[in-house]
Amino acid sequence: MNRWLYAWVLRLPSQPLPIIGSGKIERVRAAVEAETLKMTRQQWFRIRKAALGYDVP
Repeated sequence: MNRWLYAWVLRLPSQPLPIIGSGKIERVRAAVEAETLKMTRQQWFRIRKAALGYDVP
């Protein structure tokens, strides 16, 4: 699940750099794997809508 969260954040228009804040190798690995996940704009907006409960105006 974490890698999808990282993938979503990495595709924000403001291009933030997530701070994983952990020495746990699993979290570091998830952040690295997020770079390889393919997410369309439609998928990105569907996740946003699910999280916020409304669509982009």
